Formats: sequence, C-alpha cells, structure tokens
Amino acid sequence: MPVGAGVLEMTDFPITAMVGYEDATVALSAMLCSPDLHSVLIAGGSGTGKSVAARASHQLSGSRRIVNLPATSDQGQVFGTLDLEEAIRSGKEERTDSVLSRADGNILVIDDANLMRQSLLLSILEAAEEGMAVPETSSPYSVDLKVVCTMNPEEGDIDPHVLDRFDMCVFIEPIMDEGMRKEVARRRLAFDKAPDSLDESFLTELKSIRDKVSRADVSKVTVASDYPGFISEICGEMHVEGHRGDIAVLNTACALAALDSRSSAGMRDLSKAVKLCLQHRRRDPPENQPEPPQPQESEEDQNDDPPQNEEDRQDGENESNSSEPRSAEENSDADENEKPESQEDKVFDIGEQFEVRDYIPEPVSKKVKSRTGRRNESISNDGTGHTVGYMIPRERIKSLALSASIIAAAPKQPFRKHEDLAVVLKVDDLRENVRMRRRSTDIVFVVDGSGSMGAHQRMIAVKGAVLSLLNDAYRRRDRVGMAVFRGQSAEEYLPMTRSVLTAYRRLKEMPTGGKTPLTKGLTKGIEMLRRSRDQSTEPVMVVLTDGRGNSKEDSEDNIRKIAGVLSSEGIRTIVIDTETGLLRFGRTIVLASILDADYIKLEELSGRNLRSSLDSML
Repeated sequence: MPVGAGVLEMTDFPITAMVGYEDATVALSAMLCSPDLHSVLIAGGSGTGKSVAARASHQLSGSRRIVNLPATSDQGQVFGTLDLEEAIRSGKEERTDSVLSRADGNILVIDDANLMRQSLLLSILEAAEEGMAVPETSSPYSVDLKVVCTMNPEEGDIDPHVLDRFDMCVFIEPIMDEGMRKEVARRRLAFDKAPDSLDESFLTELKSIRDKVSRADVSKVTVASDYPGFISEICGEMHVEGHRGDIAVLNTACALAALDSRSSAGMRDLSKAVKLCLQHRRRDPPENQPEPPQPQESEEDQNDDPPQNEEDRQDGENESNSSEPRSAEENSDADENEKPESQEDKVFDIGEQFEVRDYIPEPVSKKVKSRTGRRNESISNDGTGHTVGYMIPRERIKSLALSASIIAAAPKQPFRKHEDLAVVLKVDDLRENVRMRRRSTDIVFVVDGSGSMGAHQRMIAVKGAVLSLLNDAYRRRDRVGMAVFRGQSAEEYLPMTRSVLTAYRRLKEMPTGGKTPLTKGLTKGIEMLRRSRDQSTEPVMVVLTDGRGNSKEDSEDNIRKIAGVLSSEGIRTIVIDTETGLLRFGRTIVLASILDADYIKLEELSGRNLRSSLDSML
C-alpha cells in the first residue's frame, strides 16, 4: 500500500486504526526507539484486542519482526540447550536453536504472560534488560530483543516482583459506548474485506510514527536537574517499591521527547511517563484503601425504630440527666441493650464488588497431596506434578530426568568406553526432576446474618464482599460453600460448588434479622468442611461477622472448644471484621484471637485496582 513516498506492507490490522490504543501505541513507540526500554505489558479483558496490538507492534519499527513464544515452551526451548548430537560426537558444547536466538534483533510477543511459569517470564525479562541470555546447560550469549506481553487480569495476576520488571504497562478499558463499538466493527470488517479500503489516514499516521521511531535519538535528550527529585516524590506518594519505577519514568520521558525531536524532556513527557510506568507498580497500603461504599441512611430508615412510649422517654431523660459519668465499656454495653437486634427479617441488595487481595495465608504443612487447583503451588516430594526443572539428586531418585542426565553426560562421551553403547551414563551424570503441584482449596464462608448486620445497611457492603470473595475463589478453581447463622440456628445456605451464578442467586435473596448464634455458625462451617474434605484439599473457613454473639452457647469456653476442633482438623480460619466506621466494639479481634485465626478488616479485603486512573496525580 502506498503511504507517502514509501511503501508499507500491511499483513496485520494497523495499530493506529485500533480504537482506545493510543497509549499502547505511545508506549510501544517509546520502547522501540530507546535502548534503555525493553518491555511493555498490555493488560485488558477478553476480546479487547491485546494480542492484535502486540502482533502489530512491528509496524512501528522498520527493521524488527515478530517472534511469538509458544505457550508450551520450557526453559530449554526458550534459552536453548546443549546440542546432544554434537556433544556426543565431538565433545563440543554447542547450543541448540532457541526462541531467544530467533528473537535477537526482533520483538518477542508473549500472550497470557500471567498464565505462564513466573520464573521463566522473569528470566526472559532479565535477558531483555541485560542483553544476555543464560541457558542452563550451555554458554551465555548476547541478545537484543524487545518484549511485548499481554494478560487478562481476570484470569490471574503476575507476581509483583515480576510485574516490576516491565518498563511500561498499558491498561485497556472495555469499550461500552455504542458509537465507538460500531466504529471498531466497521474498521475491522473493512480491513478483512479489503485492506486497501481502510481509511488512508490510519496508514499515513502509522508511516509518520515509523519515521519518528527511526529518527529518534534518545542519547541527545537531557532532563532538568530537579526532575529526578520530582519523580522520587511521586513514587513515594504512590508507595512504589524499589527504584526501577524512577528509572523507567526518566527513560520513558526521554524517549517521548526524542520521538517529538526535542532535545529536553518536559513536564508533559514526565506526566505521560508516570502514567505508563507507575500504574502497575503502585503499592497502596491497606490502611489507605477506600472503605466499601456505605449507602446513606434515608429518613425512612431512620424512622424504622419503634416509637417509644412516655415511660421510656422519661427513663431516657432521667438517664441522660444523671450526673454519674459512664465508662466507655458501660456505654457500649448500654448501646447494645438499648438497640436490640431487629427480629424482623430484611433482604438487602448486593453491594459493589471489587478485586480481592490474597487473604488466605500459606499453610504450615507443605506435604499435602493435591488435585487441580490454582491458589497454591508447592514442590512435590513424591514424584507427582508437572516438571519445572531438574537438580542433582541428594537422596534416592524418585523421578529421573533422563534428558538432563544425558545432557550432563554428553560432553564426556568421547572419553568413555562405550562397548557398543551409544551413550554411557554414570552415577554423577544422573539428574532428578523437580516437580510442582497445585493445591485445591475448599472454602466455607460463614456469614453473620443477624439483625446487627443490618445497622446502617452494613449487609449491603458485606454481600458485595462475599460475592467478590466467591468470584476470586472461582478464578482460582477453589470449591466454595456458604453457611449463614441468624436467629436461633445456622443454615447451609450454599453447598460446596464452583458455580458463582448459584451463589449470586442465593446471596441476593439472603435475609437479615434476629439474634447472633455465633457458635452454631462455626459448627455448621466445620460440618460442611468435614463432608467435602479429602486428602487432596486444604480446608479454609472464612467467618464474616461483627463478633457480637449473643446466644446462650456463645460463651468463651464454647468458642475455645471450637478452636480446638479447628486446630485438630487442620482447618485454616480467617475472621473478617464487618464493623466499619470509627465506632468499633472490637469483639471480632477477640474472636480471632480465641480461634487463632487471621484477622482482616472488611475494608482491607479490596486489592489494589491496577486499572485505576492516575489522572488525579498528574
């Protein structure tokens, strides 16, 4: 296709024609023109065009082409390994062909980077950053590559220390505007039908960007002396750990200035660089995270309390006029006595959902057999699981790494007596597979449905939190169940399942009201875990309550007995405090202490939303 004075061959959809990919285009252009920028992560939901943009990144460069990383690639295929045939024949340590050697001087595209083995992803990013690939069984070699990765945050996260290795990250928001959605479909259909029919302005813009990338000279760009200090202040405000973020912002700002043929980076470049480089690095502490939205009490809600008779009002006036001051503990007890839990059932809506941070701690024991699950992964000691590498055996070999053993023996073959054997292996050559396996988790949510949970419509936020937890468990392939305690008993409200739709329907119709039979709720949770548990699962009980147990069985001694059962059966327990606001009675902290459980406030459940806007900080 003719564009300007040159010819631009279009085999992929032009990235300049993609709606909502302006930031991604800027990030890719900056990476391609700067020797100090090596990687870009494109994060977005399913079907938002991430892979299309990643594979179109070569359009912005005049010389680099795309090399795709196969999803099933292992360490040897990516970095190369010892050429067995050559080693056995001549004893020379030659390296086999590898993905990184093919990507040398090009762009390596990795789809679904969050689903691949994180140690391998980290090794690739380190190779791109250092310009040196280090295979396990052969000599290091130099590489010059740019890495473009995609991920869907709904399918899992990237480890924070690996995420920090990405110079830039662009978050693609789903397009909801009807007009813009029509435009996306129109452009794509026009290109698929006849690429020549696509608006030439997109190709003209693409040619212009390519020219800018080829002319950009980052080495000639300078920055003001006060800019590094300003960047450090921003990183401090965003709680960015380490110094990679500071350096990435500086390098990106210089690249943006070079693309515009300017000799110095300005505040506009700095603001854009902050958005591209720090959005995925920010670490907001839990205490600074916003609390779940609390709906304001309407006048009707405020007038729901039963009217007081004349005698009650006089008693209240006498008590308020008393000159005897009361302690804080007496006040709290009096408040609870004056506001008994409502016996009338109410059904609250489900509140706002959010991204859940990792709230389940690691188990003490690592020697648990496992079935398929995505929450935890540990080294297998019985030879089961998927292979992630090999090691020199310390004891009796449970799983022989045959290929690694042959590779270790290959260079020694010319010096050994074969006696009609093609390859001679000795004890020192043997290697053992390192295997990993995932642990499945059975989670029972024990939810307080008593009348106290309806105060200030607190149950709206709690239901939103429970559904968020259920969604998180589903993404991690855990089985979940739910028990609700209220009135005089506890009910198995949701049998163990992986269906979020079933959970949503049950949660939406769940009523609130009555007393708080706390021990009955805990006992019901234990019963559910007992029925579902087998040797391949880790049992977890998550208790959402304000801790105000008020039935006859809710004595401290009875709760301690339940704590003993939880401990003996290896059930990990998390207590989530549903009290919000400044006035808290703190009974949930006491409950967590007795149960030897992890304590989390409701507002601390919300994980850092990586896709949140930084406009207010720019």
